[in-house]
Amino acid sequence: MNHPTSDSLNLNPPRPPIAMLGVPFDNITIQEAVALVEKMVVSGRPHYFVTPNVDFLVQARKDVELRRILLDAHLVLCDGMPLVWASRMLGNPLPERVAGADLVPRLVSLAAEKNYRIFLLGGTVNSTANAVARLQAEYPGLAVAGYSPPFDPLLAMDHEGIKRRIQEFQPHFLFVSFGCPKQEKWLAMHHQSLGVPVCAGVGGTIDFLAGQLKRAPAWMQRTGTEWLFRLAQEPRRLFRRYVEDLTVFGGAILAQWWRLRPRGRGLRSIALAKFHAHTPQREEKSTAWRRNQRSVALTPLRRAYRQKLSGFHSCITGWRTVKRHRCHAPMPSWNCSRTAGVITNGSTASCDRPPGEMKPWRQITLGECVNLIVARDPELSPEQLISDERPCLLRLDAVRSIDSAGMAWLMRLNRSFRAAGRHLVLLAPSRAVTRTLKLLRIEQFFATAPDAASACELVEARIREQAAVVGAHFNASALLLWQGEITAANAEHVWRLTEAQISGRPASGQVVIDLSRVRFIDSSGLSLMERARNLALSHGLRVNFTGAQPAVKNVLQLARLNGALWGACA
Repeated sequence: MNHPTSDSLNLNPPRPPIAMLGVPFDNITIQEAVALVEKMVVSGRPHYFVTPNVDFLVQARKDVELRRILLDAHLVLCDGMPLVWASRMLGNPLPERVAGADLVPRLVSLAAEKNYRIFLLGGTVNSTANAVARLQAEYPGLAVAGYSPPFDPLLAMDHEGIKRRIQEFQPHFLFVSFGCPKQEKWLAMHHQSLGVPVCAGVGGTIDFLAGQLKRAPAWMQRTGTEWLFRLAQEPRRLFRRYVEDLTVFGGAILAQWWRLRPRGRGLRSIALAKFHAHTPQREEKSTAWRRNQRSVALTPLRRAYRQKLSGFHSCITGWRTVKRHRCHAPMPSWNCSRTAGVITNGSTASCDRPPGEMKPWRQITLGECVNLIVARDPELSPEQLISDERPCLLRLDAVRSIDSAGMAWLMRLNRSFRAAGRHLVLLAPSRAVTRTLKLLRIEQFFATAPDAASACELVEARIREQAAVVGAHFNASALLLWQGEITAANAEHVWRLTEAQISGRPASGQVVIDLSRVRFIDSSGLSLMERARNLALSHGLRVNFTGAQPAVKNVLQLARLNGALWGACA
């Protein structure tokens, strides 16, 4: 699922994102969203954006693959007033709702103006045909086409046939309307190979374009009551969903607010003072009580914190001591006046690795608060940190408080490193950090280590995984070992290796594929499992999948592949 990030294309929104239930939402208006999407088109590289609403977030809490897709999206837009209200409560308010049904018509208008091509995928046959006809009538000369495939399960679809239609049309925009999460998983499987500059799952937007569903009045959209209008249109389909979403989302967002709220008057004072340092005009508007609290609390807390920072004389500047080898790195220097973070540029140090393969670390030591101030710090922006080609250690043992903006910054930083094929390790994360990662259900997407030696071993293991994602051991049963992540990014490579091993086995035997070292698998990986089974059957062999980890089991269960056919994965 690796892809070029928006960071590398200078698509970063002007304000820091906010994390809600493990999803980092971009803090932008609809006009800014249109401008960023146009940059995607101009770049010519494949991108996809998502427009999550409350139901997306509720589904993502139960669906590891959907959670990963939302984390990896190039742009995450807020489609729902409850999310806007929640962002205000969490301290980093989103400016407005950016619904797919509002954004797509603006992108259609942009396409008509700039001669971009549009492909509509999904919906019913009638709705897709009507949407194409209405768009061509409204924008004469607009290049638009559509296709409504049969309503098959995701893995049973004619993927090659669908891709062939899209590639023949060569669109700039691909809008997919399969419903969540099917449309997001389909795009994660194919957006890279399709090469379409902008892809998006748009849900019922094709029905709106076709005139088969009406939008709520503008006043209902502004006041957040559009859901009542939708419920009146489709009560049987939406009533149960709305009740479940309200219950799950309400409880989960309150838990996030309680856990990520600022702790202690002093910490609030530091955050407030730093916020005013970035926006001096706000200082004039602050009350006399806040000025007094800052003057009382800020000075002793700064002094104590600087003393604590001075104790980090053993900061890692490269690969640290492993076994009998000792790292001899120069003493780092830092600017203690900034509580946000300390960046240490280290030199190469020795470790149990052959000469010539060593890469120096870059260490970032964060202070007690990881918040909106850290997210706004240009020195700590993902695009700035990813410009350095070295692996990165992010030391978090001093963190006492982390808020929703700080978590969103951490997610985007991790996404940038992963997409660039480099390594980010959270070093000695504090209890506050580990509890927050578990609360948001994203801990499995971060590499963590208790110390530098463990970080060294972890990165070496990840490098070995990338070099040998499929291993083989032959005895009475052929044993294939899949490891690491099996996603759309490496699915074809894994398939070629697996196909060669299965095809070379004599008939009337069995092949065991060990999944115990697979950390994550997406729908492309599930398709590989099905192809491996069919290939084995054609050679008179049986396939058993064993040792699936919880994240892999979750993907199998939601794809309904955990029955008798895949029982060996249990």
